[in-house]
Amino acid sequence: KWIPRYAIKTKRNGTYTFSSKDPKRVFRAMREYVDPNHMVKSLGFFDVIKRGVKSKVKK
Repeated sequence: KWIPRYAIKTKRNGTYTFSSKDPKRVFRAMREYVDPNHMVKSLGFFDVIKRGVKSKVKK
């Protein structure tokens, strides 16, 4: 089963990971406090794998 998770990365206190039943409503509420330009979509599984392979090839 798919679990919608998201993380909030802060400048001082690190990263906080959350999950919710309705993330769309949560993100809409967050837009009042966080600029939407500072929100980014996380990488997919294959994007993470591809990035790792590219970094190994560069070395």
